[in-house]
Amino acid sequence: VETVYGAPPMPEAKRIYRGIELLARKTFSQRLWLQASYVFSSLRGNFDGEVSENSGQTDPGINGDFDYPQEVHNAYGRRYLDRPHLLRLDGYYVAPFGLSVGLQTWLRSGAPLNKFGYLNAFAQDLYLVPAGYAGRLPMEWDANLTLAYPIHIGPVTATLQAYVFNLFNNQIRTDQDTTWVDQQPEGYPATIYDPNQPSTNVNYGLITRRSDPRLFRAAIRISF
Repeated sequence: VETVYGAPPMPEAKRIYRGIELLARKTFSQRLWLQASYVFSSLRGNFDGEVSENSGQTDPGINGDFDYPQEVHNAYGRRYLDRPHLLRLDGYYVAPFGLSVGLQTWLRSGAPLNKFGYLNAFAQDLYLVPAGYAGRLPMEWDANLTLAYPIHIGPVTATLQAYVFNLFNNQIRTDQDTTWVDQQPEGYPATIYDPNQPSTNVNYGLITRRSDPRLFRAAIRISF
C-alpha cells in the first residue's frame, strides 16, 4: 500500500470467523421432532463488515473504520459478532386433538465490549485497549412459541395461529455506552492512546439497548 500525502499505510481489512458446530436431530414419531445444536466459535479482525457496529453506520464499503490512521491502533481483536457459545433447542409437537406446538429456545454469549478514546470532534472511537477486550455483555437467552389449531368447517379449514416472541421477556442488556473519553485528554495528542487516562464521559457504561420485549401475534389461515 502506497503512502499518500505523508499518511502511513493502512492495514488490510480482515474479518476471520472460526467455528465448530455439533448438531443432533431426532424424529421420534409423526407427532414429535427435536433438534439441538451447539456452536463454539470466534470472530477476529479489524472491522465489523458491511455494517459498523461501533458507529451504527450502514454504508456498505464506505463506513468510517479506516477514516483516520489513528483508528487502526488496537483495532484488531474480537468483533461485535464474536459469540463463543451458542446453544439452541428446537422442537415441534402435534397433540392427538390437533393442537400444534412449536418451541425455539436459545442461549448465547453476549457481545464483547470496547473502551474508546478521543481523536477529534468527529471521532471518539480510538481503541484504548485491543478491540473487544474491555469485557463482555451478559449472556442472552429466551424462547419463541408457536401454537396452531385447525377447525374444520365442511371443505374449509380455519387454522387459528398464535405466536409469542421473546417468551420470557428478559429485555437483557445488549449494548452500552463504550466511550471512555469524549473530550481532549490532558497532554493531547500525545496521550490519546493512554488506556489509563481519566474518563470524561459520565454516561460510560450506561445501557443503550436491550433485547426486544415480549411480542404477541395472532392470525387465521383459511384453506380449502
